Formats: sequence, structure tokens, C-alpha cells
Amino acid sequence: MITKIKRSSTKLPAIKALLLVAALPLLGGCVKRIIRSNELFNLSIGMDKNHVIEEFGLPALFRGSMLDKTGQVVEVFEYSVNTTLPWFEAPVIETYWLYFHNNKLVQWGKAGDWQAKANHISEIRFR
Repeated sequence: MITKIKRSSTKLPAIKALLLVAALPLLGGCVKRIIRSNELFNLSIGMDKNHVIEEFGLPALFRGSMLDKTGQVVEVFEYSVNTTLPWFEAPVIETYWLYFHNNKLVQWGKAGDWQAKANHISEIRFR
């Protein structure tokens, strides 16, 4: 009895490779972007939240959102920043918080450097 050996289709590995290439952009979205410390010079108080996202990408973590006592929205983004000095070998990654008040950047800095309670940010109006 003669047994025929089936050849594996060469199309299957090509299809797998094509699917992998198509999925790479989706997988890349899961990777947390680390900002270089010199990029912080691009931050300005009053920047629109969407402008910050365009400049730095999505935050590593969306810390939270709330309405303050005046009914205005306060949101906090968290970004990871590489603050490594050139003469150090080990990377130094620090956490920075960006506070938005009604979609405008009102405060930013290292987590813990200033009052961390978002409800202490309130609009001051001079009349």
C-alpha cells in the first residue's frame, strides 16, 4: 500500500504572518509610553486636554475624575517620565500627575510634590 504524504499548504504561514502584522498596531497600543524629561518643556498651564494627549499620547493611567464643590469637572492623568541623568546607568522613571479643570491643564508635577487632593483646585473669579 502506498501512502500519499500531503504537503502542508504554504498559504497558512503567509496568512499567520499577515494576521500578526495586522495585529501589531493593536498590541502597540497596550505599551505604556514613557516621556523623556525634556518633553515636559512642551507643557503649559491652560493647555487643552486633547492637546496634551496629542503631544504626549494617552496617559499611563487615568487617575480619576470628579465634580468639585462648584460643579466643575476635575480630572487627573498620570504619566511616566524618564528623569535619568546621563551619568547614571539605571533608568529613573518618575510619576507625574496632570490636573485638568474643565478640560484645561491647571497644575502638573511629580506625584506627591504638592497637594494631591483634586478637590482643592477651584476656580477663582475676580469681580
